[in-house]
Amino acid sequence: KLAEESKDKNQVAYMLGWFGDTYRMAKKPDSAIMMYRNQVELTKQLGDKEKIAYGLQGIGMSYTIKDDHKKAIEYYLQAIAIGDSEHFSTANFTLNTAQAYFNLKQYTRALFYAKLSLDSYKENGEKNEQMQLYRMLSQISATANNYKEAYFNTLHYTAILASLSSI
Repeated sequence: KLAEESKDKNQVAYMLGWFGDTYRMAKKPDSAIMMYRNQVELTKQLGDKEKIAYGLQGIGMSYTIKDDHKKAIEYYLQAIAIGDSEHFSTANFTLNTAQAYFNLKQYTRALFYAKLSLDSYKENGEKNEQMQLYRMLSQISATANNYKEAYFNTLHYTAILASLSSI
């Protein structure tokens, strides 16, 4: 119906993503998935790979709300593949993938994707995100009984926290 009322398909795609975000935040994942799928289909017609990837991420995040982490990972991996092929940052996608693998207790994979995300955030100089990734890495390492690595990551976390606090 939105597409019929609006001649601007880019605007419709944006609105579908926004509705998806709204439903997801309201903990209505089935409605969110429907909106994101419509967004993905429309952005495929427009050829906007980045919007496709973010729509796929939204679907994955909605499946996370449903505690279907395996299904979420399927969508995150699709988003990562598009980002890699189109050369835009996949840090958010890899972060979500790491969290999903952590929830599935697949710690080796969780560490792999968390480190990919951390590398992207370092490359872009995003200190807050780096700090959160070190915290996540510490939690994953501790849960996997790798206390030395957990301690190492906690040191990095606190160092960044201190540097941000002094600004």
